[in-house]
Amino acid sequence: VGSGPATVAIEASPNYTKAHEFPGVPERIAQVLPNVKLVYLVRDPFDRIASHWRHMVGAGRVRDDFHGFLHSPASDLAVNTSRYWWQLSKFVEHFPSDQIRVIDTKNLHQATAGTVNNLLGWIGLPGGFEHEVFTKVSHRGDNMVRPNALAQQVARLQPGHSAGHPHRRLVWNIALVGDVPRA
Repeated sequence: VGSGPATVAIEASPNYTKAHEFPGVPERIAQVLPNVKLVYLVRDPFDRIASHWRHMVGAGRVRDDFHGFLHSPASDLAVNTSRYWWQLSKFVEHFPSDQIRVIDTKNLHQATAGTVNNLLGWIGLPGGFEHEVFTKVSHRGDNMVRPNALAQQVARLQPGHSAGHPHRRLVWNIALVGDVPRA
């Protein structure tokens, strides 16, 4: 916000807290930005693992049901990413606790304006910020469904059937009858 010495830069990446995939990130951040303030968003770890599974199924990277997924090597990424204290402990080694805030996404969803304004004050920006986006839900992973076997077969027959292609999305929207809701 602004320019010059009062500039505040805000950046976000879930990959910063995937020490099992990207080791050494806290050390590099501490070297470059020793006074940075870090916000770590967490959610119920089991919900996060289930959401991860749904996204992997949706992208065609996993075919197992949820139980099978949990007992396969494919679940390692989801489980390790959801080990919040282990992930956060890598940052605690390099930053004092007054530079780290942990926010539960439930709080963010239930009291968005208050949570955001609290964070703005913590990073040194004025509070009182209001925006219509605080009341809008743009993505709810818990409403995703797993396509049934027929939907998966039809999707493969569609031209350009990649996960993000509109043809595949159309098949998913049509083939909801008999699909399995989230685990």
